[in-house]
Amino acid sequence: MRRAPLLSTVLSSCLLALSACGDAPPAPVNPNPEPGRPSVTATSPASGDEARLPGALTQVSLTFSGPMDTSRGTLRPSSGLVLGAPTWSGNTLTAPITRIGHDEEHTLTLEGFQDAEGRPVEHTLRFRTGTDRPRPVVTASSIPEGAQDVYPLELYFDHEARRPGIYPRKQLSLRFSVPMRTTDAQVKLENHTDPSIAPRVITGQWRDEGRELLLTLPAPEDGGPGGATLEEKSRYTLDLSALRGAEVGNRLDSVAFLGDGRLDFTTSERNGELEHACTHALANEAEAIQATTGEAPPFGFAPLTDTGHSRYRVTLPGEQQHGYTSLVSKPDQDEHIVLYLDRELAVGAYDGMEFKDVAVKVEAARPVCTGITHVASFAATQGNRDYFLRFGPTPGAVFEFILERHAH
Repeated sequence: MRRAPLLSTVLSSCLLALSACGDAPPAPVNPNPEPGRPSVTATSPASGDEARLPGALTQVSLTFSGPMDTSRGTLRPSSGLVLGAPTWSGNTLTAPITRIGHDEEHTLTLEGFQDAEGRPVEHTLRFRTGTDRPRPVVTASSIPEGAQDVYPLELYFDHEARRPGIYPRKQLSLRFSVPMRTTDAQVKLENHTDPSIAPRVITGQWRDEGRELLLTLPAPEDGGPGGATLEEKSRYTLDLSALRGAEVGNRLDSVAFLGDGRLDFTTSERNGELEHACTHALANEAEAIQATTGEAPPFGFAPLTDTGHSRYRVTLPGEQQHGYTSLVSKPDQDEHIVLYLDRELAVGAYDGMEFKDVAVKVEAARPVCTGITHVASFAATQGNRDYFLRFGPTPGAVFEFILERHAH
């Protein structure tokens, strides 16, 4: 909330207020005052100066058009500018600079100043500092710049929530070339597909001594537009312009990696079946299964793994680490059988009625939750057929999968 102007009756009281004045600057005043009205006639640095090196700026001075009431007025600097106690010399007010940010726009606003006849004097000095240090660069991002198929959310089980359970979020991380100022951690997310969704300011968490920023996007609580963590099939930008390097406060190099100072990406459609399987992967207790090996079907016996919505933890026997489980098809419905796997491994299916292999499609899963990395699927024909599921070889002896059965 904006504070009221501080008016002092003695100069020292006015000066003590300077270090606390860091609010956003007001709109600039009329640069062409009325004839005879008191005004600021000269400043150092000059208004509109660009790329002044902070080391060359040791003080700020303002010269007024006539005698001033030196007992009134407060200098209000922007947050990147800190001033010491100012002094008057004739019609000129000078304040030493005790801290000034590199590569930043600065403002200094007069509040409550009056000339010797009691007439107000208004002015805002604006200038920009440059830098002689390399700017930070984004070197990596978990969402690539320009990505076109970003899944809108992730599902996770929150054990520490007031109501433990499965919740949506979207996390992304950014790596930087140098340590960053950890007090600056806010970025702005904008949806450019749906203008009714207001921009969101997200505060990240710095890790690795300021070289990595982790951003977590929880789902909004109002349930209105933007109710998902990210909207599907939407174009987004993540504005990183508020981030600064730790050494001198440099801005990001807007061209390297990002191209325009913002991370641009587009989200994909959501997959309801995959998200449903994730709820089982995150919440269900796993049923332990010992797969069989030895003779190829149909001569061997294989334990059943054919209950839909179930989470199975399968142990593969033998040094080859491969084995079989089984599934019985429905008596009167063809099905699409889907196995949501927790790792990549070879999966096959054998039709025990027709004595032949069935084509199985194995592909990487969208990154929606832990516990599901790949999806295997095949068509099962009705008639209570025995299907032998073949797994491996695989580097690990134990793996898990969620079974889903979809009738045609």
